[in-house]
Amino acid sequence: MKIAKKLLAGVLVFMMSVSPVAFAEEAAEGVAPVQEVTENSNYTAAAEKLQALGVLKNTSLQQTTVVGRGQFVSLLCEAMGYTTLGHDNKQIFNDVPPASVYSDAIRAAYDMGIINGTGDGYFYPDRAVTLNEAVKMAVVALGYDVYAREAGYPVGYFNQAQKLNLLDRVDCAPNDFVTAGDVYQLLVNIVDTDLLQLVEVGDKTKYQRIEGETVLSEHFQIYKVEGQITANSVSAVSALGSKAGRDKIMIDSTLYNVGETNAEIYLGYNVEIYYYKSKDDTVGTIRYIRPRMERMECVEVDARDIEPGETTLKTLAFYDENENLKRKTVSPTADLIYNGVARSLNSKFLLTPENGKVLLLDSDNSGDYDVVLVTSYIMYVVSAVNADRFTISDMYGQNQIMLDPQDSSVTYRIERDGKLVKDITGLSQWDVLSVAASSEYVDDEGIRRIDSAKSIHYDVVATTYNEIGVISTYDEDTLTVNGTVYNVSEYYKYLIKTNKIYEPNLGAIYTFHFNSDHEIVTIDDEGLETAGGYGYLLGVDAKSTIDSTVRLKILESTGKITEFVCNDKVTLDGQRGVKAFDGSKSDVFTALTDNSGKAVKQIIGYSTNNDGKIKVIDTKELDAGGNNSSSLGYYGELKNTLGYKSSDKTLGDRFVFDSTAVLFCVPAKETVEIDDGNGGKTTVEVTEGGAWDNDKNFSVGSVSSVLSNDDKPYLDVYNVGRSNAIELAVIYGKTSASMTANTYISVIEKITTAVNANGENVIRVYGMKDGAAFTNDLSPDGFTIKMYDGTNPYPDASVILNNSYNGTPVLETGDVIRFGTDSEGYIKEVEFVVDASNPEAYQNLNNHGVASRTVYGMLYDCYNGFAELVFDPNEAEKDTDRESYVYALKSVPIMLYDGNKETVRTASVADLTSYRDCRDTTTATKMAINARYGEVRSIVIYTNMD
Repeated sequence: MKIAKKLLAGVLVFMMSVSPVAFAEEAAEGVAPVQEVTENSNYTAAAEKLQALGVLKNTSLQQTTVVGRGQFVSLLCEAMGYTTLGHDNKQIFNDVPPASVYSDAIRAAYDMGIINGTGDGYFYPDRAVTLNEAVKMAVVALGYDVYAREAGYPVGYFNQAQKLNLLDRVDCAPNDFVTAGDVYQLLVNIVDTDLLQLVEVGDKTKYQRIEGETVLSEHFQIYKVEGQITANSVSAVSALGSKAGRDKIMIDSTLYNVGETNAEIYLGYNVEIYYYKSKDDTVGTIRYIRPRMERMECVEVDARDIEPGETTLKTLAFYDENENLKRKTVSPTADLIYNGVARSLNSKFLLTPENGKVLLLDSDNSGDYDVVLVTSYIMYVVSAVNADRFTISDMYGQNQIMLDPQDSSVTYRIERDGKLVKDITGLSQWDVLSVAASSEYVDDEGIRRIDSAKSIHYDVVATTYNEIGVISTYDEDTLTVNGTVYNVSEYYKYLIKTNKIYEPNLGAIYTFHFNSDHEIVTIDDEGLETAGGYGYLLGVDAKSTIDSTVRLKILESTGKITEFVCNDKVTLDGQRGVKAFDGSKSDVFTALTDNSGKAVKQIIGYSTNNDGKIKVIDTKELDAGGNNSSSLGYYGELKNTLGYKSSDKTLGDRFVFDSTAVLFCVPAKETVEIDDGNGGKTTVEVTEGGAWDNDKNFSVGSVSSVLSNDDKPYLDVYNVGRSNAIELAVIYGKTSASMTANTYISVIEKITTAVNANGENVIRVYGMKDGAAFTNDLSPDGFTIKMYDGTNPYPDASVILNNSYNGTPVLETGDVIRFGTDSEGYIKEVEFVVDASNPEAYQNLNNHGVASRTVYGMLYDCYNGFAELVFDPNEAEKDTDRESYVYALKSVPIMLYDGNKETVRTASVADLTSYRDCRDTTTATKMAINARYGEVRSIVIYTNMD
């Protein structure tokens, strides 16, 4: 007969229905002395382990909370696995009535002989429990009081607890009050201790401790195993070994389900696991795992400290913290785990990652480093996440990563800011990714890249940390931002070297994005043209004076009406730190509204932060120095006085419209009479409509789409450029679709039918614009499609889905277009730029004037931040004196269309380089380049167009 089992599973078991709490055993006489309560450094690990094992449902007590006697009894009973108890409501102690939160636990512990009170009929459940009291209860609960009684309380029980290792990592003295941190650690030790059992030997009985039979195994069906993980779902320690199967690992020759743990990442490690296995289960499921680093000799080396020139297949050379060169010998039979997959150690390339680390393990303490774990990270900066295709696109044109949860051939793990996320939808633009892929290659530039075709496992570590600040100093390895010196990553150096980002300017404001090592990976210029632009202010609203939230409704230059929230503090007309709303005359709300609190309708410049909140606003008002904002200048009104000539886009004899001019079309002004504040009346001009909830009469257009010959428009003119060219203006009483010469080119990937949110059948267009994916519907109310020769051949929308229309090309995959949308985002105007079926028809096409043009030709060369394009095949064959056009490249979006696959993806300057030699005109790759004032804004590469 096993007494311990009988006690734990016998008559008095109860259903715990109280909050978990901590406490102790029988009280010693008097009150424990006052002590200084300190933190237990093992608290977090112990609390997490108890919850992972399912021993405690709640471990929310703060670690320095002093635990009461009633609390401790409740926690001990729960941890010992006492479940379902029916007993009468007889009161045992005078101070523990049946209604007490501790009543059930105290009654059960009393009936089990674990507690007996203080001898005066009282238990004192709210009194702080001492370690001596807690230890006595633990020893009795485990059955070892038969040995402890001989020396008596407290010495016998305390000595017995030490022999059982119940006090490991418990940081308090015998008479100290016990804190929650100590209680959690004590409970971890209790549930993992072998039970003392009464066994029959012939006709006699004796007490015996049976190894492995613990509270966990007997009452939770949880068992402990130690050993090396030799296989997971991706690989095996030996390259010739077998995988363990999906969501499984193997320790020695036994399989285990990984459950909700991250056990698969410990391939090659010597670990301690606790697994659950019922009598019906064939494979146990891991509840808790811990690498046993104390059982292994370990050397961890950061990739930056490795010396490649001294490293060989047998020796890892690296610099220690004192910059001394060290060498560690690798066993010739060592198992290599490279980014989670077993590999043959056949190249020192595998021991010299550029980012990441190398971990040498002596897994069996034999004196040889028999396991080499290499983590090689490749940096990505997220530009877009496509949830339909399960792809992650890189800001700087690296190969897309596809992590399809339904693809059984690929496994992945994604961690974002220290927390696991289910899939790629947990990632966002500007997240910095450290990606460890199971297969890599080195490109022609000597840069490590992910081999997407061969990779079967990805470990993705994402960080969102960024900082907005000013650079005061910088050198090759560091940037000083807001007075703090930060290291820059190797990837940052690569981006600078290849002109994917430009060297920062001292004193300029940037957003700095960091990786998991807190190194700067990239920077984002906070200038208006890249982070926002110009828009017409339709409304201003202060949501409340409590949280100081200010909303702006803006008609953007794309024609879309968007509601923005202002950042708490904004840079307003060059003045930093202006509060959005504080009730003063100097806040943003007051600056943008009139005396009645309504928006002063005007063009503003604006930019947003990474949360989409407006952080910079420029108005036509003078700044503190009496100057106009550098990004927005106000000229004045031109009220129906000057005539427009469409032939040369002139306005009167003084002004000309810039070919990229943006016109914000708003309702006509009307004259109204208002109080002048002095008892009299005055007249003012106001714009009709445009209230916060009435914005249907506003649009954006180009000059040609808004003005007709001999029109005399009513304009508010803002930016006037060279030769009196109007670049930005408000025009009253006109409407237009929202396409201007500033509209970026787009590449169509797919066209299909769909049903919109209003239940209407629409034609949906998918593609890429400005290097990012877009999805827009053609307007159900009608639209126009303009060919390169100016004609509009489509009688209705039905022809879009046909293969042809009277020999005229229709919209199809690979076409390059520009399009404008209405205020609801529907496409109203489409302009063909390149027809994928007949791209040569658009060769050297100048369809937007000198300022903005799209050309189609062959890239002759790409060098020093410039692209050289030729159009005549005869010119392409010349080494010198060729007729070509040179365009300046900056951080330009590049898109690549594959004619065979009919797909569009982001590309990079590296892609340009690979297609630059067009001397063989029969195989030359063509591309469309959209430029403004000679600077390239978008590129589309065409491949496999046979």
